[in-house]
Amino acid sequence: MILNTMKNLWKVFEYGSKAFIYTFVLILLVALIAVPLSKDKIAIEDGSYLVLNPKGAIVEQLDHKSPFDSLGSQMGSDQDSQTLLSDIVESIERAKDDERITGIYIDPRKMTAASLTQLQVIRTAMEQFKASGKATVSYAGALSQSQYYLASLADDVMINPFGAVVLEGYGRFRLYMKDMLDKLGVNFHIFKVGTFKSAIEPFIRNTMSDEAKLANKEYLDDIWARFREDISSARKIEAQAVDSYIESMVELSKENKGDLAQIALNAGLVDKVIDRVAFRNLMIEKTGKNEKGDNFKYITLNQYAKATNTPRIPNDKPKIAVITAKGTIVDGNQKEGQIGGDTFAQIIRRARNHENVKAIVMRVDSPGGSAYASEVIRQELLATQAAGKPVVISMGTLAASGGYWIAADADKIIAMDTTITGSIGIFGMFPTLEKPFAELGLTKDGVGSHWITGSMEIGLPMKEEVSQIIQLSVEKGYDRFLDVVSHGRDMDRNAVDKIAQGRVWSGKKALEIGLVDDIGDLDAAILSAAQLAKLTDYESIPFQRERSKKEQLVEQIMNSASAKWFAEFVTSDEQKLYSRLLSKIASKLEILTQFNDPKHVYAHCFCDID
Repeated sequence: MILNTMKNLWKVFEYGSKAFIYTFVLILLVALIAVPLSKDKIAIEDGSYLVLNPKGAIVEQLDHKSPFDSLGSQMGSDQDSQTLLSDIVESIERAKDDERITGIYIDPRKMTAASLTQLQVIRTAMEQFKASGKATVSYAGALSQSQYYLASLADDVMINPFGAVVLEGYGRFRLYMKDMLDKLGVNFHIFKVGTFKSAIEPFIRNTMSDEAKLANKEYLDDIWARFREDISSARKIEAQAVDSYIESMVELSKENKGDLAQIALNAGLVDKVIDRVAFRNLMIEKTGKNEKGDNFKYITLNQYAKATNTPRIPNDKPKIAVITAKGTIVDGNQKEGQIGGDTFAQIIRRARNHENVKAIVMRVDSPGGSAYASEVIRQELLATQAAGKPVVISMGTLAASGGYWIAADADKIIAMDTTITGSIGIFGMFPTLEKPFAELGLTKDGVGSHWITGSMEIGLPMKEEVSQIIQLSVEKGYDRFLDVVSHGRDMDRNAVDKIAQGRVWSGKKALEIGLVDDIGDLDAAILSAAQLAKLTDYESIPFQRERSKKEQLVEQIMNSASAKWFAEFVTSDEQKLYSRLLSKIASKLEILTQFNDPKHVYAHCFCDID
């Protein structure tokens, strides 16, 4: 009797939980139908300032997230936020010709990460905007180095009296683990080729090697020199003054009694020290009050991008396909955030087989990864060239190791002078735990059909013969890398070996030693591709991973006006609750997009324990 009662209660609970989830999703679906699917029209008041306020990290491509994550962001969750570099640049370009926009207000407070390469792209767009005669201003509190670079792009730079400009130069610091691994008894077997291939150093050393210090210092100095040059040009101060600001900070702090805002003002890094109320009043004087009467006239970056982004109208113009390769290179099919070898092979094939696509530009922002996956991508690019369609590589912040592997055979490689590239080298490593096993009284033993069977068991010592095989394989991989670069760059193999060895170079030095053809941004790469394809009237279009119908459906639901209505309907406290709830539901619905049984028959249980 009791057992039956418990079973019945459990069924009620189980069905009730499912009913709650289904009802919740149904509410969203009903809202989707009830609210018009067209985007709410965002009003842009005449005389407004565009607020350039990127959130989180500036990226070349947004990482893939569940559509529910996007709704969670609307509801107050800012974790792992990202802002698309192209959204920033395109908004600046549109604002330049938008009569409703009279200026740009740079607010870098929520920008958490941006490379100098990305900031330079924004700098070019801002210079064109300022050339139109429109005003630019920036205001913030404490500014990190990258935030300050963005702020310095304005003609009028202001900070709060409690603010500061924190400059420290560029560095590379890593955590070295040799002693810890020795104490734990972890035996890392390292296989590498290249004097400068320092990726594995943290596992076998306690300090950075002299070779790594030499290579790192050289490219860091190149990047810092460009930062200093850009700041001195923007602020119309001597380049040496930027270094002096850093080197003399202790003395300056004593002289100004710790007033960091005043130090920045005295150094010419900012134009004015002003509190937020005074700044708001200053902006109201420039634009007049907004419709509500409580602030100046403005529109945020996100709002402006949505308000001015118009769908591309299909036409018969020749196309240049732009493919963004961002992240670590891995095997198989992967979503945005990683470069899946099979995924990008499919994207490249689709672009190659498109009759209107006459050239491909691949934007590479990657530290490398799988040599096999890199080769899969390279072969597809070679097939594209064989089909008579030029391939141009545009290097972003980082295009090294595997990132250079896929670039080497391009008809032209264009990098920024602050791009980090090269790292032409190969390594492998495998840990074994025989020592900690022994100390714990654990023994691993068994039998196999051949001498090599079980050689990669983590609890057994690695056989010397296996080490030799792996090392020879790594050396072969390095030889193959040299061949790829030698063929692609039309360079003597020995000459490639001298600049390879795993060494990292700045884009500036890469140009000098022949690893890249020119210095320029993505636009320069697109222009180069057009010239190679002999095009005069053309357009560039992005080629991306094709989303499944299930993904598109969920995205449409969550990005519709109904999702916006839902986010505005609930209170701030409810938003936090629903954000957590949505993350749980997202994990369930995300699985649905992965189901691919040919008969649509599944054996799966939504019964994980929280």
